[in-house]
Amino acid sequence: MKVNIYYGGRGIVGDPTNTVITRMQTVLEDLNVKVTRYNLYEERRNISSLANTINECDGIILASTVEWHGTGGFMAEFLDALWLYGNKERIPQIYMCPVVMSTTYGEREGKLNLAQAWEILGGKPCSGICGYVQDTVSFELNDDYASLIEKKAESMYRTISQKTVALPASNQAVRQMVSAGSADRAFPAGCRAAVEICFRRQICPDAERGYQRASLTLQDTNGQSRRVRRRHAY
Repeated sequence: MKVNIYYGGRGIVGDPTNTVITRMQTVLEDLNVKVTRYNLYEERRNISSLANTINECDGIILASTVEWHGTGGFMAEFLDALWLYGNKERIPQIYMCPVVMSTTYGEREGKLNLAQAWEILGGKPCSGICGYVQDTVSFELNDDYASLIEKKAESMYRTISQKTVALPASNQAVRQMVSAGSADRAFPAGCRAAVEICFRRQICPDAERGYQRASLTLQDTNGQSRRVRRRHAY
């Protein structure tokens, strides 16, 4: 079993989220799980490429800290990368455990947002951890909290190993309908696969302007030509 941890905090001293995921990592490694941790603040220039790192894992932990509002920009950028570049066939097979600790207000909303984002991507959610921490030192030394964190890690291990089935979520159904509707409006039936292949083959770099262009002309079912152009900044 392989689990990846994506830490979206700033890596500051005394971050309670760091305490939680470090203990969870220890428990998972004791259970012979291969754990790889990615600190997004260290990978800030390569966050988009991290979308490919989930392809070989069975579960992931999305961990971040609410310092004033929301789970932070690093985590949002990573989720954007998964939406744009992630393997949509692989994500539905991966379990995700959200971990959100707060030094202010909003840890429950942050945990819910991560769970909803993962469900919209098509993944399977696990029971996560959220909490408010005022004194980091006392939090780290509290045996009851430590036991709770360890039990959550063990629960995640059982969920993945037993391949626990989750009931369908409405946001997944809405995503499927929106995606299908958008594709149907953009291109006639039977052309969507061809469009995707053509885009992948015809994208070429334009070093002079600093962006990529892809253009193609399709012939729809009525014989009318349709031209599509894409620009991707980099």
